[in-house]
Amino acid sequence: LNVKYLNFEGSYTTDNQNLYLQLPVMADLSLGGEAVRIHFMAGGYAGFWATQWRQGYVYVSGDERPWTGNAYHFVKAEDDSFSDNRFDAGLAGGLGLELRVAPAWRLLFEGNYYHGLISTSKGVNALGEAYKTFNRTWTFGMGVTYQF
Repeated sequence: LNVKYLNFEGSYTTDNQNLYLQLPVMADLSLGGEAVRIHFMAGGYAGFWATQWRQGYVYVSGDERPWTGNAYHFVKAEDDSFSDNRFDAGLAGGLGLELRVAPAWRLLFEGNYYHGLISTSKGVNALGEAYKTFNRTWTFGMGVTYQF
């Protein structure tokens, strides 16, 4: 990320690791036969931003300044200044493939997209502009099921 912010101009590289607790609620339309089924899923989700860990580098005029890894401290402001919003909610959708590999065994492959509708930040930045960030998440998974 290249940034220009007040008196700072340079490159900024970080690794952010976020832990979210999320509850998706989706309807599942399943089409196909016994051997192969396709799943179409749509609904919503609600979530909570539990923690964040940051680590990275800032490059200014060829000077590399490493950050050590540290836990992010959430910002809570009582006025209109910047603060973090740890509650998240939005729309969810997905597509899946189910393959029957034996009479009681199935393989599942699934991809989902989560589109946040609530900003994870509130207020204004140092320049007085509204500051909003939204989560956009893709997930991919696979699994095995056994039917009794």
